[in-house]
Amino acid sequence: MSDYLRWGGVAIIFLCAFLFGKEYSARADRGVLEYRGFAALLLHIEGEISRAMSFAEGLWKGFADERLEECGFLPLLKKGKTPSAAFEECKNKLVMPKEAKEKLSELFSSFGRNYRESELKRLTKVRGELEADLSAYAEEVEKNKKVINALLLGVAASAAIIMI
Repeated sequence: MSDYLRWGGVAIIFLCAFLFGKEYSARADRGVLEYRGFAALLLHIEGEISRAMSFAEGLWKGFADERLEECGFLPLLKKGKTPSAAFEECKNKLVMPKEAKEKLSELFSSFGRNYRESELKRLTKVRGELEADLSAYAEEVEKNKKVINALLLGVAASAAIIMI
């Protein structure tokens, strides 16, 4: 095998490891952004309910979040879908953990059926849980990103040594 092919193979292996690590990091970061987006949305809804005292479509009109737009949740809400239907439709596109999805699904499934104070309490409770889970999840994601990138680099270096 020629030296050019060996070094080219080594370069390709390191490039693949770098790209896989970068993609994993981006996916993990999307999960954190989804957490933050939903927590911010719940805070926004709380404020709108407190001011407007209604459950109309206007609750999310003034809200914007890039990740919730990308996954399709906010566009569906703005088109008039119920929070439950919008969430169920985009749930499979979300990267956030299953437990968070279940909490949000439970919240949205009966959203707007109770009195104002009861809904505010539920929103505050779920938002608090999401924010608490978010900090633990964000720490875990950062550790996992470092471990995955180190493992990928180790595998790439091992493959490079074998090839040389």
